[in-house]
Amino acid sequence: MHEIHTARQSTFTVRALLGAATPLEAPGWTGHPVTLEDIVLAYLKTSLGETGR
Repeated sequence: MHEIHTARQSTFTVRALLGAATPLEAPGWTGHPVTLEDIVLAYLKTSLGETGR
């Protein structure tokens, strides 16, 4: 849904089909639950064409 990139890290807001409790099995990736506000802002930024790049 939304992505932000810096020189040292990238942050992605994604919708997981299996739910937030499903562990990520990719080395170096971590998952965190987000608030409703985070989800709404990510959708709004996407609809406005902001990519965070």
